[in-house]
Amino acid sequence: MTEPVKAYYDALRFIYRQWDLPQMDPKSLNASVVKQHYQQLSQRYGYAVIPTEVNISNRAMDLISQPGVLDNAIGLLEMNTENYPASPTAFSQLGDAYLKKGDHSKAIVYYKKAFALNPGSQSIKAKLIGASENR
Repeated sequence: MTEPVKAYYDALRFIYRQWDLPQMDPKSLNASVVKQHYQQLSQRYGYAVIPTEVNISNRAMDLISQPGVLDNAIGLLEMNTENYPASPTAFSQLGDAYLKKGDHSKAIVYYKKAFALNPGSQSIKAKLIGASENR
């Protein structure tokens, strides 16, 4: 009875083989490439498909750690805040990226938005205070 399970799994992998973003050079991974990929999926399957918050967040965090692609990571994180406007994590991560870029004023703006969405978060509060003090 395990063969049908594997067959279903293989069939779904075949049908949705283009679902995930392809692996690419970090310098070419940006928000417009991701939006185009998901627009193509939406057209193909007949309903709006948006990337998961975690998937884009993970890709952006990988980019942040690499030299020369911080702006691409910021673009992905901005897309996350557009797709998930009620997510304090999305705004906090965007604040982290701007802080890494050295733009304290934008980091503070996004930390404030994250804190407004989750006023009980001590980590966001600490980031906000830290960014304000290092201005």
